[in-house]
Amino acid sequence: MANPMLSSAPNPELNREAEYRLESVSRTATPAGMEGTWFQYVIAQGTNMITGMRCGAKAQVDDEIRDMVERLNERRVGKTRPRVKPAPQPPSLPKPLAAGPVAS
Repeated sequence: MANPMLSSAPNPELNREAEYRLESVSRTATPAGMEGTWFQYVIAQGTNMITGMRCGAKAQVDDEIRDMVERLNERRVGKTRPRVKPAPQPPSLPKPLAAGPVAS
C-alpha cells in the first residue's frame, strides 16, 4: 500500500487551509489624531491572523483588502514545500589590480 505522506499528488485540503482569505471588514473608531472613516480588517491563513486598519470609503477599503489577499495568495503559490537553505558559497577572491604604467 502506498504511503500517503510520500504521494506527489497535491492535497486540496492543505492547499485550501494555506490560502489567505478575508475574514472581516468592519467600521472602527478613528485613531487618535487621525481623520476620516476607518475600517478594521482581518485576513486569515489557517490559524494565522493578520489584523490591520484602513481609512476610506467602505467600497474602496473592500477593494484594497481583496486585492491584498489576492496578492498574498499569488506570492504563496509554489511555497508549499519545505524551505531548504542554499549551500554556503566560498568567499569571493579579490579582483586583480588593473595593469597600468609603473612608477619609477
